[in-house]
Amino acid sequence: MRLEIACGERIPPGWTGMDISDEVKPHIHHDARIVPWPIEDGAVDESRCKHFFEHLDPADRIRFMNELYRVTK
Repeated sequence: MRLEIACGERIPPGWTGMDISDEVKPHIHHDARIVPWPIEDGAVDESRCKHFFEHLDPADRIRFMNELYRVTK
């Protein structure tokens, strides 16, 4: 799986979009600040996150990175 985290309306072809907003029609409707994500361990081959990570507070950044580590192969 190629995961686009906080995808917004831009989900590139071949990518799985995850976003908190159901209005943007993501493949996975989920707030990336809340763990665990609804993704199996080691299911993600590649991930991207644009214009989201910098808005997290330090504790949320640690949880985010730990969760990204969990879901990445």
